[in-house]
Amino acid sequence: DGLITRYEADGMRLLDAGAVVEPNFWRAPTDNDFGAKLNEKNRAWADPGLTLVSLDHTLSDGVAVVTARYDLRRVTGRLEIEYRIDNAGESLSRQTLHAAADKGEPDLMRFGMAFETPGMFDAVEYYGRGPMENYADRSSAAFVGRYAERFADQFHPKYASPQESGTRGGVRWWRLTDASGFGIEFCSDRHFSASAIPYAIPQLDNGSSEYVRHPGDLVPDGRTHVHIESAQSGLGCVNSWGRLPLPQYRMPYRDYVFNFMLKPVLARE
Repeated sequence: DGLITRYEADGMRLLDAGAVVEPNFWRAPTDNDFGAKLNEKNRAWADPGLTLVSLDHTLSDGVAVVTARYDLRRVTGRLEIEYRIDNAGESLSRQTLHAAADKGEPDLMRFGMAFETPGMFDAVEYYGRGPMENYADRSSAAFVGRYAERFADQFHPKYASPQESGTRGGVRWWRLTDASGFGIEFCSDRHFSASAIPYAIPQLDNGSSEYVRHPGDLVPDGRTHVHIESAQSGLGCVNSWGRLPLPQYRMPYRDYVFNFMLKPVLARE
């Protein structure tokens, strides 16, 4: 009970701005994405039009089970998210995309969740590939290890224009905390990728009204923007005028499942 009470009290610092964990299928397009026109072809996934169909909840042996089911208005298929929350504050989530019959739906850019926290949560620690950003098809120079970094250093500011940046792949566990060590930790039943940067996707997406054209003009909004996903489309990098990533690094429209656990990390004494 003491652990739970302490987590609930500290948890207000993490959730004081009404942070909501939401499904996410989109990334700010990269230069290569623009060259292949994926910024246009795949943009339906920036807002697939989630429509809540049902919300069920039960309580069994101290575990709350909440299941949300959605239709996707702008692409075919259904999304189901199940949350299992125990009395220690740990949450086991299962995000499932049920693809419908093939109607030429565009590829996904990522499959996971996104949320934001107050900017005081600015320390990232993880066990995975690093220390630099890395992606499915650009990771051979990033070695598996345990890394501790500031979230402001996750974003790569030297691209000619703002775009997707900061993702670390091959992650076994990933933690975000404040200066006291309080925060949250994610893990999964398979390797996943994650990022925490000072900017929201619309600031980096050259297709959004919030886009800023030059990296030097980006202004942090005081929030930590977090993304976790089972997979993200590769970068390609063969050329920047039409070549797609290799087939094994793309995310064709099909069924996807992402299991992950979120658990509290208590402040250091």
